Amino acid sequence: MNVPTMVNNMCASVKNNMRRKNLIIFDGFLQNPDGVRAYALEQQYERLGGKNWPGRDSAECHGEKEMTEACSEVVGEQLVIKPENKCSYFRITKEGQYGRQHIHFDPNPGLIWAGVLYLTPIVHPTGGTKFWKHKETGWETAPTNEEAYKYGIKSHEDMVKFFDTEGKDESKWICTDNVGFKYNRLVMFNPFLWHSNGDWFGTTYDDCRLVQLFFFHGAS
Repeated sequence: MNVPTMVNNMCASVKNNMRRKNLIIFDGFLQNPDGVRAYALEQQYERLGGKNWPGRDSAECHGEKEMTEACSEVVGEQLVIKPENKCSYFRITKEGQYGRQHIHFDPNPGLIWAGVLYLTPIVHPTGGTKFWKHKETGWETAPTNEEAYKYGIKSHEDMVKFFDTEGKDESKWICTDNVGFKYNRLVMFNPFLWHSNGDWFGTTYDDCRLVQLFFFHGAS
């Protein structure tokens, strides 16, 4: 086989296997991040505690139309928000706050992209978003029903139990990617990847982890 033919065959193989992008990092996403941050800090937030995740979410969503358009441009396809998924809301988390779950995927049917926009003016190498591979099963994305059944996960309740047990023990996982926290960085990713928040930081609203979260469906 000559070199051009070999290269063409390799490229064809890559193209066939590349069903979708799983992770996109976009730095400098907002034109006015300071203004958005100030706006976010002025919002009403829900009570602390009782959630799967640590921290407090804004009571309302903000900038849904504008953020949907901007995130659609980043991923190269038209995205939409559906009522079953809260989208374009703020979350603020201080060091020492914990939720019920840690490593997880976003199980809502129909989601195609999740996103997180970092809104604290800091660079924190391990404070962003981490992605994981389960050591025993090799899962990097949510298992199929057949794969889950082989591992004894036969219901929604079984999967929640997996989140609450295996998902809280990092020793059972390999960190495959660690996206650092950087001010005004947007991270878009496949919501069915096993992922978690990075390390918490900050003890006041001025210096703790502030993000805006997105969950999108496809337009079709």
